[in-house]
Amino acid sequence: MFHRDNNLLILAAILVMLIISLACGGTTTVGGSAEATVANLTEPISNEITPPLTATDQKPISNTVSPAIPTFTPSIVPPTNTPTPSVPPLEVVAGRDYIRYGYLHIVGEVINNTDYWYDFVKVVATFYDSDGKVLGSDFTYIELDELPPHGKGVFVLSSDVGDAAASVVSYKLQVQGNQGASPPYTDLNVRVDREYSQYDYYHIVGEVTNTGDLDCEFTKIVAGFYDAEGNIIGADFTYAELDRIPAKGSSPFDLAMGDLDDGYDHIEVWVQCHPVR
Repeated sequence: MFHRDNNLLILAAILVMLIISLACGGTTTVGGSAEATVANLTEPISNEITPPLTATDQKPISNTVSPAIPTFTPSIVPPTNTPTPSVPPLEVVAGRDYIRYGYLHIVGEVINNTDYWYDFVKVVATFYDSDGKVLGSDFTYIELDELPPHGKGVFVLSSDVGDAAASVVSYKLQVQGNQGASPPYTDLNVRVDREYSQYDYYHIVGEVTNTGDLDCEFTKIVAGFYDAEGNIIGADFTYAELDRIPAKGSSPFDLAMGDLDDGYDHIEVWVQCHPVR
């Protein structure tokens, strides 16, 4: 009986050891043979690559350099209230004035400040006494029939104001003309060959040549006499000796000028005619 009980105890001990071995994952030798049990000791190694961040997750690095903002002080031009002076189309300039034989004489020029020809250029004078009252008035036309663009014409105004001449202390000159005149015949040359004085007149003599293809009538020669400062002191005109200068022809002239008591420094001469068409 004691032997049976020992066997039972041995079997029970073996069972207990078998149970403990299984619970601990080890290896147990039963009946002299070994059986290997593979245990999952670690987690499997993952070969997956973590995907990159999406566009919404990524924050791109900006390499853009913000340009520098230029700074400057604006140049401010203050407005000006100075009006631009107005240049008149025709401008009258007085030169010499004097009284002789009861006549008040005014010698002057008219300047054409435009790009147009003018004709019938008229100069009007108003005479005043010391109280600013009008003593009289008179008018004349420039010696040239047509005034060229940006050119000048001369005039002599002689007014018969009688006893009032000595009372004139000032005068006003005004000018007007017809703009848009037709250009005159320009194929003319004038030449002064001689100057001399005789019987209180100063003569200039010369010749006009018609270089064009048309005959000329009423060929007019105008002379302006100037002092050393360029002020006009006298003016007069004459006509060519021939009433009609043929094409390619010429004619002499003799212009006699009086009232040059103050003398003169130089003269300017102009010529115009009416072409025969």
